[in-house]
Amino acid sequence: MAHNEALPPLRAEDYLDRPYQLRQDLEMLGALEFEAHASGLYPASALSPQMGQQTGMRYDWFRDNAHVGAALYASGNKQQGLNVARAMVTVLQDNMPGLNEVVRDKSSAFRLPVRVDGDTLERDAENRVQHDSTGYMLWLPSNLMASHALRPTAGGLEAMAQTVRYLRSLEYWHDADAGAWEEGERIHASSIAVVMAGIRDAQCMFERLNYETAIDFTELLEYGRYGYQQIFAQDVTSMPPGNVLPDAPLPLRETPLSMDTQTSQFLGNFDINKRRYDAALLFGVAMNVFESDEARQIVADVKARLLRPRGIARYEGDTYWAPGFKELMKPQERTTSAPGRLEMREQVAAGVAYTGTEAQWTLFDPLLAVDSAKQYLLSGSGSAFEEHLMFLNRHLSQLEPQSDGTYKWPEARYYEFAPNRARQKYSLNPNDHTPLLWTQANSLYALKYFAMIATQRKMATE
Repeated sequence: MAHNEALPPLRAEDYLDRPYQLRQDLEMLGALEFEAHASGLYPASALSPQMGQQTGMRYDWFRDNAHVGAALYASGNKQQGLNVARAMVTVLQDNMPGLNEVVRDKSSAFRLPVRVDGDTLERDAENRVQHDSTGYMLWLPSNLMASHALRPTAGGLEAMAQTVRYLRSLEYWHDADAGAWEEGERIHASSIAVVMAGIRDAQCMFERLNYETAIDFTELLEYGRYGYQQIFAQDVTSMPPGNVLPDAPLPLRETPLSMDTQTSQFLGNFDINKRRYDAALLFGVAMNVFESDEARQIVADVKARLLRPRGIARYEGDTYWAPGFKELMKPQERTTSAPGRLEMREQVAAGVAYTGTEAQWTLFDPLLAVDSAKQYLLSGSGSAFEEHLMFLNRHLSQLEPQSDGTYKWPEARYYEFAPNRARQKYSLNPNDHTPLLWTQANSLYALKYFAMIATQRKMATE
């Protein structure tokens, strides 16, 4: 293929008789490359050193790494997956003094790191609060230890048990955190779900290893289920600290544009603080946390409200990489808690929701491809099979040619103000964070399920 030539459409149905070839072709295109740091962890995006430093995407998020490590292990790259889990346990052990402090004194300001330097495991300067990150640090090592793939150590087991006690001391089921998207501190149902997955699988691991912790895991999981169901009962996916929703939406930024009645009503009623749909809940679905009816509703909501032409929005009114984002946020501010920047973005959230100009992420189509594959394997439903192919094909179409002749998945596509045109005109472009390794991890899972389905259907016809 010629340098930077447009990629002929890849269609999953063309590979049904040779499903493993699809992964091989994607590997040849350079779409599934994973290069670890010295610790065994992976950066969020494999950018140039300068861009990685500027954007912060050179850091290794535990959230991303849990998905990457699990996918690598499940897809045959077992050592790479084990290296990720081992690094997570090391970080927990290194932070035992802080864990002990929180367990001893609930008022302690210590929180586990969310992202680290991948070579040194040194935490970044921001003291973020993300409970889902902690849940992931329990979830991946627990699964690998329970299956006897990762060898436990006494120090590692005690650090993991103390991490569970840390979450209990923080009362994770109603404690505010920055959530999966790191945007303001609220009580997020998605964070509660991931913590529940970590606690649940830690319990299983401890029981299989006959390691006594004196922790009431059943109570902790019941608290979590009560916590997220209380949020859902308010018809939202997150709540402000104190569990009290605001009476009125944020005031709109003044606009000189005249608006028709329908537009004016939408903008006046839209409230970014009453988020009803959030694609982050798909992670809890994938980890089998929610009840069956809850999981089906979450998936249906994402399909109905967040599906976009070239990807999936994280939530309605998402202003991360919304039109004008690059003008508002300097590269070094995009993944940091830059003071006041979120508030500035939220002033235009209603307009973004009304125009449907949220960034369209590549993370979620492979997750929905996996979900529909699971439904097909359970029921044999023809519609589930067609949906699996549809979401996998959408994901394959998200690949972008790179200057080196490879093809990569960007973090998202975003609406950029088109040059030399009125500001109401946009072009839909891949954003700077290319490739996103978390997306590649989800791709590996989608490809695994595609192979399972194709093989099963082939055997059924022989």
